[in-house]
Parts: sequence; C-alpha cells; structure tokens
Amino acid sequence: MRMMGVPDLAAAALALGASAILTGALHEDGLADVADGFGGGRDSAAKLEIMRDSRLGTYGALILMVSFATKLSALAALPDAVVVQSLIRRACAGRAACCRRCR
Repeated sequence: MRMMGVPDLAAAALALGASAILTGALHEDGLADVADGFGGGRDSAAKLEIMRDSRLGTYGALILMVSFATKLSALAALPDAVVVQSLIRRACAGRAACCRRCR
C-alpha cells in the first residue's frame, strides 16, 4: 500500500480491518466480552453473566479502541520489509494460543 502512496496510518487501518473481517472479529469480540465482564461484574457469577451477554458495553468499547490504536500505531511504525511477516505471525500466534489452551 505504501508503494501506491497510501499514508502509513491509513494502510495500517486497512490491514487491521481486513484482518478483522477475515477472522470474523473473533478475537475482538472475546476481548470486549472480557473487558465488559471484569469492568462491570462485582462477583464471579456477575462477570460470567456479563461476558455471555452479546451487547457491547462501555468497558468493551474502550478496550477495543485502545487495542485498535495500539495495533495501528505499532503496525504503521514497522519497516516495509516486515509488515506482511508481522501480520502473518500475529495471526498464527493468536491461533496457536487457542490451540494450546484447548489441549
């Protein structure tokens, strides 16, 4: 994208958006659920109930914005030679973490 004259932040945002679309935003949904549960629940039962709720809460929205901004700035700062490799590694690391936990 940089070769086509797209600014670094815009290219990073498009890459992150495409990644979310390809994965069905599975990791983002889980992150938001955890943030809502731990931010709003007083005890374990309340936290689990909030995490099961499909609606997005304030804590979930906030953590998604922080997560996106962090990934966006990190990706935009990478040199051209490692951008694609880092996106592939990020996807593989997330999948590997899920697989290890399920064993």
